[in-house]
Amino acid sequence: MHNKGFTLIELVVAIMIFAIGIVGVAKLQMAAVAGNAYSQHLSQALTVAQNEVEFLQGLDYNRTHVPAELSNGGHNLAAVTSSQGITYQRGYTVAQLAGVTDALDVHVFVAWMEKWTTHGVTIDIIRSAN
Repeated sequence: MHNKGFTLIELVVAIMIFAIGIVGVAKLQMAAVAGNAYSQHLSQALTVAQNEVEFLQGLDYNRTHVPAELSNGGHNLAAVTSSQGITYQRGYTVAQLAGVTDALDVHVFVAWMEKWTTHGVTIDIIRSAN
């Protein structure tokens, strides 16, 4: 007698192999979505930092006039919230460039919290007098 078809054990093994494969694909998809979200937040943070850099570069700074925004020390700015609800803390520090007159070392930083982890970006520029 020839039995055509599969036994119950063969079906269970096949279903288990299929289920393990599907779980693996689902985990890969979740990792891809998380990576895309982080990339979007990083891009937004870099845009916020670049906007601040452009503002600081546009200030009138010369030997006789140093605007308050370019005074030595730390400067904390108001936080910015994106349309997705992510809050970006921003600020910058200014220091006289060692050994060079009329040049400032400026570090612009932006930080945000994502999944209980703080992330941040920094843009460093040297601002010289006009």
